[in-house]
Amino acid sequence: MNGKELVLMSQGQILINRLAAFDNTEPAPLAAFFYTDSDAQLYGVGSIFSLIGGFFAKGDLTINAVRGTALRGDSDINIQGNNSLIRFKAIYNDRIFTDQQAGLPRVKAVNIRVGDLRLE
Repeated sequence: MNGKELVLMSQGQILINRLAAFDNTEPAPLAAFFYTDSDAQLYGVGSIFSLIGGFFAKGDLTINAVRGTALRGDSDINIQGNNSLIRFKAIYNDRIFTDQQAGLPRVKAVNIRVGDLRLE
């Protein structure tokens, strides 16, 4: 892949949330490889999750996803399934992991913003 790639390995939870939340257009994919020795839950319901790389969990890996347009409700998410918008897409690419020839740094948190910043 051209551009930036992320490799993230964790001894605990990995939280990825609000990727293109309530945006109903195709987002730029995140080129990343994630591993946790814990359980993991991924969501493509209100958010759109587009990954080129991989996501592995030593524990249970649960993917919550729907197809369709997501609209913000008063206390829930309204899904209109009248189109084929894929809200969770993952394309496996092990090169993202093997491309990391240098030592991986240890960090406590990573904050990545994909797309334009909007106040809600």
